[in-house]
Amino acid sequence: MFDISKINPSLYSLKQYDLGETIFHEGEECRQIGFLITGKIKISSVTSRGNDINLRNVEIGEFFGNNLIYSKSRKYRGDVSSFSDNTKIAFFSKEQFETALSSDREFLSYYLTLSAQSGNRLNKALKTISIQNIEERFFYYLSINGDSITFRSITDLALELNIRRETLSRLISNLEKEGKIKRGSKTITKSNTH
Repeated sequence: MFDISKINPSLYSLKQYDLGETIFHEGEECRQIGFLITGKIKISSVTSRGNDINLRNVEIGEFFGNNLIYSKSRKYRGDVSSFSDNTKIAFFSKEQFETALSSDREFLSYYLTLSAQSGNRLNKALKTISIQNIEERFFYYLSINGDSITFRSITDLALELNIRRETLSRLISNLEKEGKIKRGSKTITKSNTH
């Protein structure tokens, strides 16, 4: 993780949030880039049927708003909320961010590395959801994650795989019965026999 104190403090402002506090609302225009220093952030939305969907979890050392601020549509696609107590964020305006990137080579390298990793995750996600056969999709996802995945809930995993929760539950049960996977309470591992 990058130590934000290495950046000139006049280039960003620090703000702190409590658990459950909304930082930005869905549809609000993005005017700053955030860098998470402590805590956790959840970006979520509600479907037309009233279901809550998690779009992204922002972890310590990650940026958010960086893609929006440079796009034509700068509106948040979900509510940005603190997901823990003592969530501390460094906020940069677009100009401040560009100055920080151009004045600190280590910060630039860190940002470019995170951007490349994000692009790779997006490519993997697109390939995953483009696979039509659900079992093939599941095993592809398992393979790109080292044949073992840890998940918070079946609902979150189903969202990530773009599969209905009920369908994924049935698939996991069947694959476990067939001996193709081993399931723990929050883990799934590919069996050596498959």
